[in-house]
Amino acid sequence: MSIKKILIGYSLKHPKPIIGLSFLITLLFLVAMPNIRTDTDPVKMLTPDNPAVVLYNQMKAEFRLSDMIVVGIQDLSGASLFTVDRLRRIHKITQDIQAISIPPSPTTFWTSLFKFIQWSKPDILLNKTFKKLIINADILSPSTVDDIILNQKGELNIAPLMRKPPQTETEAQNLLKKINKNAIFNGKLASVDGSLIGIFLPLVKGKKNLSYSIGLKIQKIMDQNLRPGEQYYLAGLPIAETTFGIEMFFQMGIYAPIAGVLIFFLLFLFFGDWRLASGSMILAAMTVIWAMGGLIYSGNPVHIMSSMIPIFLMPIALLDSIHIISHLKDRNKPIKRPLIAIWQVMSGLFNPMLFTSLTTLVGFISLSTTGIQPIKVFGITIGLGVMLAWLLSMTFLPAYLLLIDPSIKKPLTIDKKDSYYSINRLINFFRIFAIRFPKQLVIASILLMIFSLFGIRMITINDNPVRWFKSDHKLRKSDRVMNNKLAGTYMANLIFELQPVSKKKSSPQQSQNAITKPIDFETNVFETENLPLLTPDLKDGGLIRYIDKIQSFLLTVQDEKGNKIVGATTSIADFLKKVGQTAFQNPEIPMSRKTIAQYLFLYESGDHDKGRDLWKFITMDYQKAQIWLQLKNGDNQIMNHLISELDHYIKKPENRSPILKLPTGDLKLAIKWSGLTHINNVWQNEMVKGMGYALIGSFLAVFFMMNILFRSTIWAIISMIPLALSMLFIYGFIGWTGKYYDMPIAVLSCLALGLSIDFAIHFNQTFREFFKQTKSFHKTLERVFKEPCSAISRNILVISIGFTPLFFAELVPYITVGVFFSAIILISGIASLLLLPALIYLLQPWLPEMREKSKFIR
Repeated sequence: MSIKKILIGYSLKHPKPIIGLSFLITLLFLVAMPNIRTDTDPVKMLTPDNPAVVLYNQMKAEFRLSDMIVVGIQDLSGASLFTVDRLRRIHKITQDIQAISIPPSPTTFWTSLFKFIQWSKPDILLNKTFKKLIINADILSPSTVDDIILNQKGELNIAPLMRKPPQTETEAQNLLKKINKNAIFNGKLASVDGSLIGIFLPLVKGKKNLSYSIGLKIQKIMDQNLRPGEQYYLAGLPIAETTFGIEMFFQMGIYAPIAGVLIFFLLFLFFGDWRLASGSMILAAMTVIWAMGGLIYSGNPVHIMSSMIPIFLMPIALLDSIHIISHLKDRNKPIKRPLIAIWQVMSGLFNPMLFTSLTTLVGFISLSTTGIQPIKVFGITIGLGVMLAWLLSMTFLPAYLLLIDPSIKKPLTIDKKDSYYSINRLINFFRIFAIRFPKQLVIASILLMIFSLFGIRMITINDNPVRWFKSDHKLRKSDRVMNNKLAGTYMANLIFELQPVSKKKSSPQQSQNAITKPIDFETNVFETENLPLLTPDLKDGGLIRYIDKIQSFLLTVQDEKGNKIVGATTSIADFLKKVGQTAFQNPEIPMSRKTIAQYLFLYESGDHDKGRDLWKFITMDYQKAQIWLQLKNGDNQIMNHLISELDHYIKKPENRSPILKLPTGDLKLAIKWSGLTHINNVWQNEMVKGMGYALIGSFLAVFFMMNILFRSTIWAIISMIPLALSMLFIYGFIGWTGKYYDMPIAVLSCLALGLSIDFAIHFNQTFREFFKQTKSFHKTLERVFKEPCSAISRNILVISIGFTPLFFAELVPYITVGVFFSAIILISGIASLLLLPALIYLLQPWLPEMREKSKFIR
């Protein structure tokens, strides 16, 4: 017994059990929805063993660094915030922020049950203790940072910049002067004019996903302390990413129902029966629930792309049902025996629908080769969802249609004033136009492809989580204001480590000296100058001056518009210059290792935290150092430009790393990029490369499947041409319009592949079957443009119009998906209706079925 008879036949014999089982399974997946988890962390876009992720995690551990949220407080009139009253309130705000924590999560029956189901993901739901979210000791604000000063005895002392709010206006104004004069604080804690104060909040490890909750708590604190004319801002990648994670569900809760209602209305308009329209919508809803429920049960969090699974699955799930119902309703005479009619229609559509589902499956499963975990999860979930939609179309839909047989017995009556009559006239116009001007259509298509190829070469690959919001969103406003006033809210790190240049053989005497003289590791660092350098480190004047030189260069780099990219840098060099200036009135970085060791000892001995801030820029064994960069723009292309400029700079002979000469071999500084902004850059590059391979692979796989379906290479090529034209045009349009190529657009290529090939398979397969009966090209084409093209046109209109509500979403990726969704459907649909008949007409002499039997009309 064939699979067709098993699925369709059993469903028609036992419709009620099939429907009952479908709803039961839906309920099982539906109960998982309250336990959905989001994770928009860009680090999770890459695999844990990716070199960039390994370096990033290693850097955070070695330098004790954390991801940061940046809070800004501004006087909207431009007046200084450095007054007694305002600093007192900002001091209070900082104390309140330090007290932010989360209560333990309650243990309920449902959380326990869900945890049991997710046996491979323990402790992902329950927070059993009252936990802090912010590392208070590392907060950067006027109230919390330490300054390097001399005490009354002339000793170097590390003391709070503002231990308590100033008592006089003069003290308040002097505080701003101190910040502006200090290279470590300048532009970071406050704007030069004092109208904006920044508070940098380092997050506890593993709490970055709670940034949105932290933001809500900060909002309450600000509401209690700020006065009219004062405004607060939140910025930084963690807050942007988690805010998107929250808002994407709000947006889905608003626009998905609107899109669903609009699609239902269109289906009702086309089929004239609410029960038929309901069948398609129920099938699509079950597909989405099954796919999303399976994703949640698997323990995978919902990322930006996973949140769009309902958007992608809805039209794919509707395709088959619209084809089936259209073929039933477009019959010229009433259906007397619904069971037989449903079986006949579904038997004829079984192979085309199976192959369209398999080709779409291939397109999305290919995403699992990209190397980006959330896109892998997205591709696999959509791929499985496609097959679930096919399975439901073969089982649930015939059972449902049989139970509402009065709705399918009557043929669809079309009034000449009806809008659908106009649509039929339009697709008939396409048929006539295609066979009258076939050569012109092919030439125009070739020219359009060439035009698109030039546009593709102009595509700019760029992404930035802040750009996921509209320009008038509060996060975009915060981003503009704070990056204009402060040094920058995007963080990157430049790591320095000694690495061998060449190996030298040491003389026996040198080796003996190196290993026989003992070192007392309890000795003060400045007393080890004359000891042999067994373990080379960065306490070298030439190396630290080189780091300072790199800092100076980074501050000069500009983007294509002449805007400064790096607002501020901080490194061990700044600490040494500040110690020298304060203690000895000499801001120069000393060349002597002994003097550098003295400076470091002075700082550590004068600091009650034993150099806590110092060790964020150099490791305690002095083997690694890092520059903390604050960027004014988080775009990937900006980060790429900065990396490229530094590469060119250090390749020049005069800018190469100094060599540390040692008996055991020469050493130089190796430079590596890290930080969240750099991670974004890495996964974007991985995505582009992976998507390129995935797209080529899936295109070839689909072509191979077309050969199997049609058993003809020429038919396979014809089927692929509208697909190729649609994809080239979409990407060419992106290039010509200057739209950034980002993750949503990259993934839409898989959707274009699935939808375009769907139209081609249905058109070509039906054409071949009808031609076997008519033996005439024109008669076959007229018949094809009545049934399959009627279904294709319905699909085009339902999907392209049904998703227009996304045009008005607040999140840019949703707008992008809505616009390009509609564009892909329209372009691929029109290309199929025009190009396919034109190509078949021109290629008749080479088509197996038509080589001898058809009458050629030239």
